[in-house]
Amino acid sequence: MANNGGGIKSISNFFHDVRAELRKVTWPDRSTVRTYTMGVILIIALLGLFIFLADSVFVTLLNWILSL
Repeated sequence: MANNGGGIKSISNFFHDVRAELRKVTWPDRSTVRTYTMGVILIIALLGLFIFLADSVFVTLLNWILSL
């Protein structure tokens, strides 16, 4: 196993590199984040409603079949 500069120095270099990479990131503006967040919340709500309705239909059908 090769020695790559010691533990503390390699950890320090890692965080230095992470900070340098984060400076290169193009961050979205507030309105874009808000729009995407509302889209995700809407999709989750619609999916939850669909699952609830499908489950209700399946339970009703199963109860009807079992009562025969």
